[in-house]
Amino acid sequence: MRSWSINLFSVFGIRLEAHATFFLLLGLFAWAGWETAGAAGLYWSVLFVLGVFTSLVLHELGHSLAAQRYGIEVIRILLLPIGGMAQFQTLPREAHKEIVISLAGPAVNFVLAPVLLLLGGIPIELFAAFRETEFPITDARTLIQALFLVNLVMGVFNLLPIFPMDGGRMLRALLTYRFSYLRATGVASGVSKVLAAVGVLIALFGLPAFGLGVAIIPAVLFAFIFFVGNMEYRMVERKELLTDLNIGDLIDRRFQVVHPDRTVGEAVAVFRNPDTRALLVMDGGALFGMLLGDHAEILREESFLHKDPIGRHCERNISILQAQWPLDLFYEMLARNSKKVFPVYAGGDVIGILDTEHLNEKLEERGIPAKRLRASF
Repeated sequence: MRSWSINLFSVFGIRLEAHATFFLLLGLFAWAGWETAGAAGLYWSVLFVLGVFTSLVLHELGHSLAAQRYGIEVIRILLLPIGGMAQFQTLPREAHKEIVISLAGPAVNFVLAPVLLLLGGIPIELFAAFRETEFPITDARTLIQALFLVNLVMGVFNLLPIFPMDGGRMLRALLTYRFSYLRATGVASGVSKVLAAVGVLIALFGLPAFGLGVAIIPAVLFAFIFFVGNMEYRMVERKELLTDLNIGDLIDRRFQVVHPDRTVGEAVAVFRNPDTRALLVMDGGALFGMLLGDHAEILREESFLHKDPIGRHCERNISILQAQWPLDLFYEMLARNSKKVFPVYAGGDVIGILDTEHLNEKLEERGIPAKRLRASF
């Protein structure tokens, strides 16, 4: 998602990004406004979308500032066509912290809603325009009224006890007073899926009277929520399985060290030893590069290169890991990374390599079923 996001600005030290599809949504509303009411429709449609996403940003800032109060780092706020998402470095396990952080977002909407109601008045005319399928926003007053309804719905909807809404997280937090964190997540996830399925049925069979567009949007949203609820459980399950494990617990010592000035012929000869998985090319104590078996086979066939220094032909773009890093934070990245071998450091020295092709084998040796980890994706 990061590669499709555009950095907008930072507020309170939190980076605000918009996904590229957000601008497609903005363009869609602009076109729809133009089709229904010309230039005025385009103008008020764009203002409405910007107002909605301003409300979303303030909602997510509520979560973020509450999280920062507990010392939790907020990586970014990402705007998506279906809403906003505050991404935290870690999630609190303490029930009261999760409740406060979850409640802070809707609380912002419940503060904004009465302010907008005072400014714009009761949106009676707006309801009438919706029922007559007219373009409802034609001036500043109806815009404020529409944003009042948006904030009211946003606050109430987020309190529904379904993941990934705030109410679902609050339900999970309350359940942890009786169950384990994993069990509480499973129960909350089950409730989420049932309510999401009911939401889809209501949207498809109860809302078409207000127009097909009115029915499709909540139906798609509830369908998305149905699948996210299960993803939340799988993510927590993976974290529980990998808890207390660090990168250094799973290192492989099947590596050799050579100097960058050693020849290609000398370097590839090391791989005649079947116990060598990687060759670390090091100049003194500094890692210069790395050579793996498949690359060594290619170099072995190029006999004219055998007298070249291995430093010219080894892989230089290397990501390193630290032995003390917790595995649960990096497992998914490692499982999906195109690179399969990573040098592992401890105290400034290389102590081994992490071979992701054999990572699940090492986990199963510790009684952690790889099948359940893969299901978490």
